[in-house]
Amino acid sequence: MNRFRFFLLVMLIPVLSFVLSSCDNDDDMVYISSVPNAIVTVKPNSDNTSFVLQLTDNKILVPQNMKSSPFGNKEVRAFVNYTRLSTGMSDMNVRINWIDSILTKPTYSIRDFRDNPDFATDPVEILDSWEMGTEDGYLTIRFRTRWNPGSKHAVNLVLRDDINHDGPILQFSHKADGDTYTGVAGDGVVAFRLPDYFNEGGEPFKIILMWKSYTGERTREFTYFQRKDTAD
Repeated sequence: MNRFRFFLLVMLIPVLSFVLSSCDNDDDMVYISSVPNAIVTVKPNSDNTSFVLQLTDNKILVPQNMKSSPFGNKEVRAFVNYTRLSTGMSDMNVRINWIDSILTKPTYSIRDFRDNPDFATDPVEILDSWEMGTEDGYLTIRFRTRWNPGSKHAVNLVLRDDINHDGPILQFSHKADGDTYTGVAGDGVVAFRLPDYFNEGGEPFKIILMWKSYTGERTREFTYFQRKDTAD
């Protein structure tokens, strides 16, 4: 089983930064925001000779200034800042100003993960932010906890198929590496690919996320809409 024991992306995004063209005329300055304007799924074809960005279930971004994915032939979730060039019924030609991958991980079954040393319920806060939600077969989570220099946090998503419930229950597992109540507060963003069988049946259904916060056990409910795959 692939194990991740490293510091998650800490979101210290400035409000705005500028990229200037090499020109003496101030009117020719090019302003590019350092803030993402979307989260997308990066979907390369099998040999990464082309790729698209899944924006919503019904809208695909088609990069015009990049031929191959900067992340190889691996599908990942990513922050992107793009400029719209033209729009069709189901796709949009865009220029990618910048793109940065989000840590993207699978969802584990509790039966496979219960004895894994990275399974823990150290406290963490799940934030209500624009990144948070289910889309395109993924659950994206922004969380906040405390970090000390050099510490190695581990986060995972575990399907609690040992709990009898009408719909799926997913547990956010956080191993704090000793940073439970000390260190500087910081945020991380992680995306989890949900099980493929969630996409069977065609009808939306409810899923429950559970986690241990600093003030006790918490849950949140989401409506899951089945993923619509983009053909290679």
